[in-house]
Order: sequence, then C-alpha cells, then structure tokens
Amino acid sequence: DALPPPPRPDLPEISEIIPLPSSPKEYLYVQYGGQSYGFDIDLASVEFAFTKIDSQYQMYN
Repeated sequence: DALPPPPRPDLPEISEIIPLPSSPKEYLYVQYGGQSYGFDIDLASVEFAFTKIDSQYQMYN
C-alpha cells in the first residue's frame, strides 16, 4: 500500500506555481466542484512547507 514518490527532481519552484506577491499576503483561489474558494495565504509559509516536505522526502529516499 505504499504511495508512489512525488515527482522528483523536476518539481517546479514555488514562484513558478504561484505568482509573485504584490504584498506579503495574497489570495489563492481554488475551483472545486464548480465552486470557487479563496484562501488568504502567506507565500513564505507555503514555500517553507514545500521545502520541509521536500527535505523529508529526500531523507527517506
């Protein structure tokens, strides 16, 4: 039941996924099931989370 590893090493940089912020906080809009949802996000926190996930993946790979 092991999950396949995430795509590596070609993960895009966070700046390639989320546009550069015009202020420290931006909204991330997600469309799910035909509904739009807006989330107030701190891009530095998102980048930190992706970095942490990547470092954990590297440790177990």
